[in-house]
Amino acid sequence: MLSLDGPSKFLIALVDKVSDAGVGIARPYQIGRVAKAEAKAGIIRAESDAEVAKIRAESEIEVEGIRLRAARRFIEEETRKQANIESIIYAAEPFGNSDAAPQDMENDWVTNFFEKCRNVSDEEMQQVWVRILAGEANKPGSFSRKTVNVMADLGKADAELFRNLCRFAWACQGDALVIPLVFDFADEIYNQQDVRFNSCTHLEALGLVNMEGFVDISLMVKEFIVSYDKRTIIVSSNDDEISTGHVKFTQAGLELSRICEVEPVDGFFEYVCDVWTRQKDLTITPVADAR
Repeated sequence: MLSLDGPSKFLIALVDKVSDAGVGIARPYQIGRVAKAEAKAGIIRAESDAEVAKIRAESEIEVEGIRLRAARRFIEEETRKQANIESIIYAAEPFGNSDAAPQDMENDWVTNFFEKCRNVSDEEMQQVWVRILAGEANKPGSFSRKTVNVMADLGKADAELFRNLCRFAWACQGDALVIPLVFDFADEIYNQQDVRFNSCTHLEALGLVNMEGFVDISLMVKEFIVSYDKRTIIVSSNDDEISTGHVKFTQAGLELSRICEVEPVDGFFEYVCDVWTRQKDLTITPVADAR
């Protein structure tokens, strides 16, 4: 458990790493440069010294106003971004492991991560970014740069669709693989959770799942162990093929699914067992209930 008496070693190491990567250093852009150029153009076009003086005075006032507005906007935007960055960093503290290695995170990964998340102010969406940062700090290499980029394209509604799908995900061979089992989009058990063909094709477009042309994805193994809602079974096949349905996670989807905390769907364990029981040449062996 992390200390409540002050910043934990995890947080200190994380902040040091983020600072080393140069995150949070704001460099103002050439505020008012365009406005100054336009003012000069007006002066050049003037036909008399008096007109030049008048235009110069008016332009300087206008440019000063533009400069002040630009500076105010820049400060407000950067303040908001900095607040988002710091909120995500400090919220990651409770998820830090005692053997975490924030110092081993790649600088390019850290820079890209905060470039993508600094505009996120929604608390629910921030929590996803928090879990990604903590997961990477605990074990560098857990989340690819591509996964971070995919996450940056997700809106709140997209994240909710993904969470819905994750409610149907089973752990395979321990935690080595996570598989969303979607056998028939027409079945009510999926529709009740808004997991439909259209929602899954949308997630596919976002880079979170593959639908393989709407054909069954099969595991070419004789036997594997799967778990759902702390209940485990061993599935054996005589023909080396076990159907896992129409949807599978991409690498980005797989990485994000592991930090997606969702409630199991009532009756889904029994539903899947029934589907596999009716599949030819499959044998299901229950393992002691861990609940």
